[in-house]
Amino acid sequence: MTVIEELAPQPQPHGKLRPRSEIKYPYYDLEDATKLARAVRDKGGGSCTLDQLARFLDAKSTASGAFRSRIGGAVLFGLVAASRGRVSSTQRAQRILSPEYPEDAQQAKIAAFLGVPLFKAVYDHYRGQALPADVGLKNALEHQFGVVKARVATAHRVLMSSAQEAGFFSTGKGHLVEPPTKPATEDGGGESQDQGRRLPLPSGPPPPPPPAGIHPVLQGWLQLLPTDGEWAKRQRDTWLQGFTAAIDILYRIKKEEQGE
Repeated sequence: MTVIEELAPQPQPHGKLRPRSEIKYPYYDLEDATKLARAVRDKGGGSCTLDQLARFLDAKSTASGAFRSRIGGAVLFGLVAASRGRVSSTQRAQRILSPEYPEDAQQAKIAAFLGVPLFKAVYDHYRGQALPADVGLKNALEHQFGVVKARVATAHRVLMSSAQEAGFFSTGKGHLVEPPTKPATEDGGGESQDQGRRLPLPSGPPPPPPPAGIHPVLQGWLQLLPTDGEWAKRQRDTWLQGFTAAIDILYRIKKEEQGE
């Protein structure tokens, strides 16, 4: 089983499958994902094998559900890319761990939080209004946002702790409010929050909007493509690993083809 499949239903006795939520979310929060990305960067030099990462995290086995879930969560937050038995830290993780500018870490955390489909859906739904009490929010997670009942408590806990870590409760836990960050300046100090890369302000007309139907996570990865036609091999490989991991998470293989 790949690290991406940790969100998939697991086989149960007599061939039964666990119910699967209709929307993606991590089982571990943003703080844990940051710790995992730090281990990959500091102990693995930016990229390591699953075996190495298991040792860095004191995991009992690379096959354990908790280990796979931790990696899957960090992938969903955009802090690591996982492919072909290796895990690599991303530029977004670097901006959180070693920000080049004071506002980098906050902007990267905002992008990480809103990059999770469930968290973005909850944020959009309750934008400008108070969150319901815990009981009401848990009920909404199940019946409105498609989280299976057995996972509601986990989804609620991870949502709330990740929102706290990303600064969305800076005005109080009753409202999800995107924290203020340094505004764009004329000298190019502005920045896109989508995928954790410092981008200069455009000098010409604004670019056309991305094609309809492309997931925001993929839009962010496409924005990281270089514009000058040249790319360091390691950066290219890291980008390809992250893009492949995002595809694996967002799009399931057709049931009739899964056995091939």
